[in-house]
Amino acid sequence: MATQGIVSVREHEKVVMKVVAGTDGYNAPKVAARLKQEWPVSPERAYDIAVEEVFGTTHDLVVLTLGKAVFKGDEELDPRYAATFSNPNFNPRWEQGIADHVEIVDL
Repeated sequence: MATQGIVSVREHEKVVMKVVAGTDGYNAPKVAARLKQEWPVSPERAYDIAVEEVFGTTHDLVVLTLGKAVFKGDEELDPRYAATFSNPNFNPRWEQGIADHVEIVDL
C-alpha cells in the first residue's frame, strides 16, 4: 500500500477532481503541482498529466470528476469511487480508505 496515491482538487473546499493511483503514489506532489499550474483541465488531460509524471498505470489510474471517470483498465470501478468522491483524503481503492501519499490542491 505504500505506493498508493491520491491528488484531490478542491474549489471553495469542494472536491471537483480526484486522481487516484495504485502505484508510484510518491509522485503525487508532481501531479498536484502540474494540475494547479495548468488548471482548469479536463479529466482526460489530468489523466495524461498523471501518466507523464509516472503516477499510476493504465491498470490502476483513475481520474474522477462529479460526472465522469477516466479509467483505462479492464475491470469495473468499485462503487466506492463515486460514493467517496467528496472526501479528498479517502482512497477508494481500499475499504479502509487510506493512502500513503495524499496531495490536496486548493484553488
